[in-house]
Amino acid sequence: MAGQIQVMEPSSDAPHSQRTPTAQAEPIAQVVPIATPTNAEVPPLPPNGKGKLVPTAYIVEAPRKALAEMVIIDKLHFRFVEGYEFQRYLTILQPKLRIRNILSRQTVARDVIVIYAVEREKLREALKGHFIDDDWNLYKRILNFCQVEDHKGETIGRNIEMYLREWGINGIFTLTVDNASSNGATNKFLQTITKDWEGIFGT
Repeated sequence: MAGQIQVMEPSSDAPHSQRTPTAQAEPIAQVVPIATPTNAEVPPLPPNGKGKLVPTAYIVEAPRKALAEMVIIDKLHFRFVEGYEFQRYLTILQPKLRIRNILSRQTVARDVIVIYAVEREKLREALKGHFIDDDWNLYKRILNFCQVEDHKGETIGRNIEMYLREWGINGIFTLTVDNASSNGATNKFLQTITKDWEGIFGT
């Protein structure tokens, strides 16, 4: 049984003889009991499984990667993670976390390098175009780069076709690819859709 304190003012209905003209009556504090619900009064869970606790997997790498991305995007110093207020915030967010378990600036720096290597590899997979002008000068340009839905040959081929059309390119002489297994299907798709284009398409 819990209690709640209420301040009770003196009643103005008191007899005149009990009132003190020179002193003001002090408020009176009373404890008013408040009923605390028991287990029997707790409403049951909704039917059909609704309201049940659902276990959620916690992946350690996810917040670690997010921290490195925050350092990159917000252009923070690596030593930011060793700052007192940041570490205090983390321990309040997760009371079981210990200061010694918070990532150091050296660890965050390594994670940033890993992200850089992954993003650089994506750029290497960009669609590049090589061409020669009327004076036989060779040029190389990046036409586009993005993440495709999947690595199926037809999907890659459709993306290449879309980017070529966006640039107004209607002639292909050769297509250079790596040794991925899906590139055979990519070549066949492009040979089919570019058969009426200018140039001679080979692989």
